[in-house]
Amino acid sequence: MGPGPPAAGAGAPPQSLSLAARLSYAVGHFLNDLCASMWFTYLLLYLHSVRAYSSRGAGLLLLLGQVADGLCTPLVGYEADRAAGRCVRCGPRKAWHLVGTVCVLLSFPFIFSPCLGCGAATPEWAALLYYGPFVVVFQFGWAATQIAHLSLIPELATSDHEKVELTALRYAFTVVANIAVYGAAWLLLHLQGSPSTEAAREVADQLGVQDVQVFQSLSLLVIGVGAVFSLLFHLGTREGRRPPVEEPDEHSPLLAPASARPLLLWKHWLREPAFYQVGLLYMSTRLIVNLSQTYIAMYLTYSLNLPKDGPAGRPPRGGRPRRTRTSGSDAGPAPPAADLLCGAPGDPGLRRLGGAGRQAGRGRVRGGRAAGHGLRHHPRHLAGHDRRPHWPPHAQWSLRVRGHELLG
Repeated sequence: MGPGPPAAGAGAPPQSLSLAARLSYAVGHFLNDLCASMWFTYLLLYLHSVRAYSSRGAGLLLLLGQVADGLCTPLVGYEADRAAGRCVRCGPRKAWHLVGTVCVLLSFPFIFSPCLGCGAATPEWAALLYYGPFVVVFQFGWAATQIAHLSLIPELATSDHEKVELTALRYAFTVVANIAVYGAAWLLLHLQGSPSTEAAREVADQLGVQDVQVFQSLSLLVIGVGAVFSLLFHLGTREGRRPPVEEPDEHSPLLAPASARPLLLWKHWLREPAFYQVGLLYMSTRLIVNLSQTYIAMYLTYSLNLPKDGPAGRPPRGGRPRRTRTSGSDAGPAPPAADLLCGAPGDPGLRRLGGAGRQAGRGRVRGGRAAGHGLRHHPRHLAGHDRRPHWPPHAQWSLRVRGHELLG
């Protein structure tokens, strides 16, 4: 008697994500990106220039948020893995994403709003204690949303190419979020009524207590737009539910089958040299980005004394950060294009090349572009002169055509 017919779907290649599914995933971190842009760029300015708190107090509040983020991130990741299989209506990743989104929505507006119940005689330490719990709740929600969103990539993608594409789309919306925050801040400051007298106009050109309503409106705008995109993420993203792990009983085998792969626990990562290499690389990159994003606004305010809204044709305070983020958006499609042109995404040298390409894309200066950005105008440098010898001629021709389509 021969073997039975194969099961339905057995051996069929996994279906790739649709465009709507990829976009709905990519916007799932948009709320976090909007809040992070406003947090790093305007928190110190708001506390020091608008609320008139001391530099030490403003710095301590920012430090409190970063410490809370550093503590919550590994804890949330550990609990998110333990929660697998416990959520009935939605997957564990989306459940943690929803919890983090609610925490961000409820806490972030209070950080950029006046202290409730505080007056002129309220000491600074009391006001900072008021903001402290909101900062901790916000950072917990931010970490929960970020970890849940990142951990969805291996759950949704079926190939390395799709993983790279989802990561690139996610980064593209990060750049869009930064540009949107800077543009909205400039617009709100520009639409603010200007005094009639020259002396009052010079005072109003600088940030002060009169701008409390501007930052409060900006935070509410960020929360409203981010909530809409988070809703789109939850409606359009379907997380695959893993089957629950069966508890061993008297019928379970004592020895695991030979085909079973041992689980890699979190402590095993501490023995991997690649873990420290990737961590050091990511930490250095985030350090450069966060420092530039945090202090460029203060440099424009206190060192260059630029006006807050750029009257009389002068550059606006939000314009230079906005140009910086715009230049980074040109390198967003670099990972998928490099994956198609140069080989598999698992090549570590290719990954380093893709990261260098992004940094080169951000390096646009006022008089021109960085040399690495010139690859956009010369795709033949990638597609024509870097051919692999074992590729047939028709594959080389197809590679050049696809290179012009993606990079041209």
